[in-house]
Parts: sequence; C-alpha cells; structure tokens
Amino acid sequence: MWVHSSFQNAGFTTPKFIKLIAKTASCYYDTLIINILPNLPLNITAKGDTSVCPINNGVPVSVSASGGISPYVLHWNDGDTNLQRIVHPLASALYQVTLIDKCNLAVKDSVLITVFSKINLLVNANPSIICKGQSAVLNVSGANSYIWTSNIPDPSLQLQNNIYNPTVIPQQTTLYYVSATDINGCKAKDSISISVLPSLNPAIIANPNPVSIFDPTVHFIDASTGSVSWFWNTGDGFTSNQQDFFHTYSGSVSGNYTVTLVVSNMNGCTDSCKVEVVVFPDLKLYIPNAFTPDIPNLNNVFKAYGEGIAWFEMLIYNRWGELLFTSHDIEFGWNGKFLNEEAAPGVYVYSINYKDITGKKFNRTGSLTLVR
Repeated sequence: MWVHSSFQNAGFTTPKFIKLIAKTASCYYDTLIINILPNLPLNITAKGDTSVCPINNGVPVSVSASGGISPYVLHWNDGDTNLQRIVHPLASALYQVTLIDKCNLAVKDSVLITVFSKINLLVNANPSIICKGQSAVLNVSGANSYIWTSNIPDPSLQLQNNIYNPTVIPQQTTLYYVSATDINGCKAKDSISISVLPSLNPAIIANPNPVSIFDPTVHFIDASTGSVSWFWNTGDGFTSNQQDFFHTYSGSVSGNYTVTLVVSNMNGCTDSCKVEVVVFPDLKLYIPNAFTPDIPNLNNVFKAYGEGIAWFEMLIYNRWGELLFTSHDIEFGWNGKFLNEEAAPGVYVYSINYKDITGKKFNRTGSLTLVR
C-alpha cells in the first residue's frame, strides 16, 4: 500500500479519499476507497451576559460547542461541568468555560454577570419616642422611590405613604415598613419603630358635686395614671399645684364652674381634662294664697315663686276635685279661666310637686282664693 504524504496533514479542510488496490489472484485485483472528511475547527459559545440586582433568583448561563472531535470535556472555572446551569453571583463575576475535544484541542469563552450595587437604606424617625397625640417624622434615603406601610393601621400615613419623609401621629407603638426601589429597578426593605408612651388618662374626682351654696366646699382629687405634676383651675380664679385639695366656693354666688386639670408624667407628657361643678342656691318656694285676675296690674295670675328648683309641676282643682289647670313651668301660672271661661270666685286647691338640683322630691298642697 502506498500513501501520499499529503494525506498526513490533519489540517485539511476539504474531503479526501484513499484508494487501495490489492492483488487477490494472479490476474485479479480488488479496490478499497476510504473517504476522509475534513477536521472542522473546535468552537465554543457561552451565553448569559447580563446585569442583575443583588437579590435575584439566579441567572441562567449556557454553552454550545461545535467542531473538533467528540466526545468533549467541559469545565467552568468554578468547577461546574454542565452545559446549562443557574448561577447566583453575590457580586459582579466572570464565569470562564473551557472545552477540550478528543484530540486535546481546547477553546475558551466566558460570561460576564454584572451585579448592581446593594441599596443602602438609611431609615430613622424624629423623634422615635413620643407622647400620645404627638407627631413624628419618618425619613428614608438611599433609593429613588418609596412605599410606607405599618403593622397597625395609621390613618395619618394615608396620602403621604409614597414620600420619603411622612409625618405620622401613631396612637400606639407602631412599626413602620418601607419598600424602596432604585434607578436600576432593584428593591430593598427596612423598618423603624415609633414608641408611644402610655396615656395619663386624666380624670378628676370632685366630691361632693353638686354642692349647696350654704356648704360649697369640694374635695378635688387627681385620678390620672402616672401623673407627677398638676395644675388646677377651679373656674372661679383659684389655682393649685397640689395633687388633691379642698376648695370652698363663694357662699353668696351660685352657678356652674368649669374645673380644669393639666397633668404631666415623668416622661414630660401632658394631658388635661375638665369637670363641671355646680353650686346650687338654697331651695325656696313661695306660694300666694289669693289672686285677682280682674284687677289690672295687681296679682293677675296665680303662680309660685322659687329658687333652686330643677323640676316643677302645679295642679289646680275645684272643690269637687276637678282638674282645672296644669303647669310645668314655674313662670307660667293660672289666669283664673277654665275652658276659656272665667272661673267663679271662691276657694280652689293646689298641689305643687318639685325637685331640687340633686333630684330630691318635694310636695306642697294648700288652698287659694280667686277674687273678682
């Protein structure tokens, strides 16, 4: 067999063949033709170059190979040997891959995964500890857009939950969450708590209340929770810094007095409350025994006169017990008529029921004379 030297060149790129002629007998020959295909260049392509956020679900990368002599051996610079894989870079990384064929020819390629910088949120509240009813300003920086929420519904957060510095008025200790997005579309979350100090629950005990003008002394007691300082105004010009004290109103002036108490606790929180103290006059009732409806400007109406009366009822009957007149207003009296007719002169009977400001009931009965 004779082989042309050019067939020993492994780098040829067009098909070749070898023709073998062998003598099989004295006058016979046989022919064998061997086709030799060209050896194509070994090639590798790595895919998956991209940019991602620091927090991601993984990035797919892959490799395609051609040419050379199979089988191939493939390995990445991190030891992986798969043609397709998911990578999870924590920072920008170059994934290099090498492909080796049966003839130990090697080619390389790479995939660049760029990881955007992590969002560094700065979140604070000013102040972070408040008294109930006070406000605080939330503040966040480090991204481009923000959404605020809270673990307890806070109406004050509405209409400003997408700004970086909302002003809030939590009614109890509340945790505020912020979701942020940067210019690359990457997201981050953080939270800040605002502590609301317990309420003082201001309350006043005034004992007794109401009081009579003849004994107008009231014992005032602070019934708040955790109070350490006090400022009282009893409504008549008197003030006090005591937690409890006795105060006597003027014995000659009846009326309603608005008492105000301002309290503070050890944290500097303040609150206030009010109560109305009633000083009622002496209960008096005068009932005349006669009236003259026909004489001008002279006792023309039968009515009672009184002080300190909170509820009033007057009933007038004739001698046979027939009800002629009823009034629930002490200023509204009987004009001496019944069914629009003038009542006859003579003696009539009244029954008056009334209550003082404390609710105590009284009754007076007697007779009156109608003079014409």
